[in-house]
Amino acid sequence: MYGLRKKQLAAVLIPVCLGFTDHFLKHLAVKGLFSYTLNSGLMFGILPEVWYLSIFVYLLSSVILLRWCLSKITPLSLLITSLFIGGGLSNTLDRLVYGGVIDYIPLFFSKVNASDLGIIASLFLLSYHNINIRNLKSVSEF
Repeated sequence: MYGLRKKQLAAVLIPVCLGFTDHFLKHLAVKGLFSYTLNSGLMFGILPEVWYLSIFVYLLSSVILLRWCLSKITPLSLLITSLFIGGGLSNTLDRLVYGGVIDYIPLFFSKVNASDLGIIASLFLLSYHNINIRNLKSVSEF
């Protein structure tokens, strides 16, 4: 029982901390402490005219990821799901309030924000998890 409560607490705290940190940094950027851009498109400003598509894709992906996490609750699946949902919620809030996402971290040819980094980290962790599962299955079949 205690382990489940810790997992539930982590499932709430990770997205809340990510969203709070991201919005605090966005507030500092808007106040002029560092430069930012308002991204009306998908990640890296791709397809600005279909921003509403990102909300749909995020919601659908979150439902699929949440079902996966609930089917096999492990610390890694919990972290993956929490980072993805927390980052997506924070960016969705930006889209609803500002009409776009405030990006403030320079990254090569574009800017991103802490929520984007959380989403990217969750996708890398999900890929890592899937590669390890495939490797374990291929070893066990050998």
